[in-house]
Amino acid sequence: MASLFGAVARTHGLDIGLVRGYTALRNELYDAIVLLSFTVLYASTAYTLAGRLARRFRADERNVAVLAAIGLSFTSALVAMMVFPLWTETAESFRLGSWHLSYRAERLPWRHHGVSLFTSCVGLLLLIFLVRFRRSLGRADAGVM
Repeated sequence: MASLFGAVARTHGLDIGLVRGYTALRNELYDAIVLLSFTVLYASTAYTLAGRLARRFRADERNVAVLAAIGLSFTSALVAMMVFPLWTETAESFRLGSWHLSYRAERLPWRHHGVSLFTSCVGLLLLIFLVRFRRSLGRADAGVM
C-alpha cells in the first residue's frame, strides 16, 4: 500500500500523509442511508414476524409468548447479521462502481460494531413484539380476532 500511496502522492503533487488520510474519509450521508434502509427492511420483517407470533398466543399464554419472542428475536438477529454485510458490501460496491472491495471492506464503519448491531436487532424485534402482542390482546378482549 505504501508504494500505491507514494505513486498517487507523486502523480498529484500531494503529501503522502494527506493521501493516506483520505483513505479514512467516508461519505457519512451515504453510510446513514445504507444503515437506515437496512433498518427499515429489518423493522418491516420484524413487524411481520412479531405479528404472526403475537396472534399465535392467547392472554393466558404470556410466558410462552415471551419465550417464543426471545427465541425469535435472537434467531432473526442472527439472520440479520448474515444479511447485513451482504447489504452493505453491495451498496459499497455500487458507490465505488467496482465489485472488488479488497481492503476497503474492512474500513466499512459497521464492520467493527457487530455486538451493537446484534443487540439492536434483538431489542427492535422485542419492542415490536410487545406492541403487537398488546394490540392483539386488546382485540381479543374486545372480541375482534
